[in-house]
Amino acid sequence: MEAIHEIRDAFFGGRLPEPAEGNLDELANLVQKGGFDLGLALDGDADRFGVIDSDGRLLTSNQVLAVLALHLLRRRRMSGRIVRTVATTHLLDAIASAHGVECVETPVGFKYVAAEMLNGDVLIGGEESGGLSIAGHVPEKDGLLADLLMCEVAAMSGESLSKVLGRVYEEFGHRITRRIDVQYPAEAKGDLLSRLTERAPSHVGELEVRGVKTIDGVKYLLERGAWVLVRPSGTEPVVRAYIEAGSEGDFAAIEEWTKKQLETSA
Repeated sequence: MEAIHEIRDAFFGGRLPEPAEGNLDELANLVQKGGFDLGLALDGDADRFGVIDSDGRLLTSNQVLAVLALHLLRRRRMSGRIVRTVATTHLLDAIASAHGVECVETPVGFKYVAAEMLNGDVLIGGEESGGLSIAGHVPEKDGLLADLLMCEVAAMSGESLSKVLGRVYEEFGHRITRRIDVQYPAEAKGDLLSRLTERAPSHVGELEVRGVKTIDGVKYLLERGAWVLVRPSGTEPVVRAYIEAGSEGDFAAIEEWTKKQLETSA
C-alpha cells in the first residue's frame, strides 16, 4: 500500500480536490507502475470517491454504483430499494428489476436520496457525481465507505474491477453515460425548459421518444434503453446534458441532437 497527498493541505496542492478524470493522473500512473490492484481517492471532505482499476483506468461513479449494487445483492445477500438521481445510470434499474426490488428516481442532489433512505428499506442510494451510501450506514454520501466497499469487491472476486464491470455489462447490457456542459445565458433557461417540455420531439436522432419526465430538468426516455436529460445549472450560466446509450453510435446521435437544441436556442 502506498499513499499520496495524505498530508493536510488547505490548498490541495494548487489543484481541484474533485476525484474525477483529469485530476487523478498521478494516482493512475502510480497504480500501473507499482503493480497495485486498485487506487482509491477522496475529495476534500471525503464525501465523494474515485476508483482506479489495476490498468490505471478510472471507473465512473455510475459504474461503481452498478458494481456495488450487484455486489450487495448477490455476495452480501442484502435486499432493499435502489435509489438514484434522475441523472444517474439506468443500469441500476436493470439490476433492480432482475432482483425484484424497486428502483426509485429522485431529483439531482443527495439530499433527495437521503430522504428516501430515511424512509427505510433502501439497499443503496447514489448519484452520478460521486456520492453513495448503503443500508445500515448514515443517510449521507460517504466517499470512504464507497472506497472500502470497492476494496471488498476486489478482494472477494479475486479479479480486476474491469473484469467485474465487464460481467455486469454482459448480463445487463453495456451503457455509455457521459455529461456535456454548454454555456447558456441564465435568462434563457426558463424558455429552454418550456420549449423542451411543451414541444417534445417524436425522435431524438433516429431514436423514438417513449416518455418525458420533468422531475428535475427535462428527460427524454428513448428506445433501446437510451435517454437524455437537459438540466440547467442553478448557480452557473451553464446547461448540463446527461446522455446514456448502449452504443457509441446512439450516443453520438443523441449528443449531436442535444448540442443543436442548445445552440439554436441560446
